[in-house]
Amino acid sequence: MSFGKITNTSDGDKQFEAEEVRFSELVHTIFEDSSSARLGRFVPVNQRTAQKWIARDGEGMPEEVRQRVSEQYDLYMKHYPRAKFLAVLKELEDAGLDQEVVASEISALYTLLTGLQIR
Repeated sequence: MSFGKITNTSDGDKQFEAEEVRFSELVHTIFEDSSSARLGRFVPVNQRTAQKWIARDGEGMPEEVRQRVSEQYDLYMKHYPRAKFLAVLKELEDAGLDQEVVASEISALYTLLTGLQIR
């Protein structure tokens, strides 16, 4: 299955390039932190099943799971949320807000978004 990835141009801008991307790379891109736990909650399956799918690069995984991950990857690449979040963090830092104040707010937003306590 073909996907794509973001690369940096010589002037620092991001550009999308279509190419083959392994399933494990898709998952680690959209779920950079705690990939298997997040994939498990996203699907939903237990974390061990998600770990096996990632380790086996999607082998034995239902096609609908691959499709859902692929859709999220495409949306991630299109909107590149990290850059938007980093811009907001820079703005807050420039305004003088301490990192712990910002981190506390992010933690509260995580709980609001997922219903889970940030670890």
